[in-house]
Amino acid sequence: MPRKWRVSFVEGLVDALKAWRESEADHDLEFDLNEILEQEGEQSELYAMKKLNLLITEANRMGFTKGQLENWDDAILEYFERKAALKRPVTPEFPIGTLAYYGPDDRVTTKIAAGVVEYAGADPIIRRWGGSDVATSPKVQQEIEVFFLEYGVKNIAISDGILGCPHEEGMDYPVGEDCPFCPFWKGRG
Repeated sequence: MPRKWRVSFVEGLVDALKAWRESEADHDLEFDLNEILEQEGEQSELYAMKKLNLLITEANRMGFTKGQLENWDDAILEYFERKAALKRPVTPEFPIGTLAYYGPDDRVTTKIAAGVVEYAGADPIIRRWGGSDVATSPKVQQEIEVFFLEYGVKNIAISDGILGCPHEEGMDYPVGEDCPFCPFWKGRG
């Protein structure tokens, strides 16, 4: 390789190495900056930085456009609004509705129980629907909707899956025993 080409090749490698080091340094700097912001408790700035891919400080504000500054300030405000929303106590609005599913096992729904609690401490008002198609029946869905509307339900808590046997302890079998009709639920109550 002629000397002129070798010098050019080596200079190209040096430039590539510099560019690689600078990109690594930027990555390391960003990582260090994130770590510092997290340690210093500057969560609002960290939130805005991650959202906008910018870091605006009092020292460098003059280098940004009006739009970038507004976006930064909006992101900081958004952080505090979200944080405040998380701290607000969630007060249920009465009347509250409940919806629970029951079946002979954890895959087949044969009974739905809907309840309404009108105020704190009130006994629930309960209605039940049963049948092999109870979970998909448009008629049952409409009746449940009418039931909740009738009482002005504002919030509904729904069971995550089937809660248990559709038979009722004390009515269909003795209290304290397992349901003799649903062996799947034996020992799970």
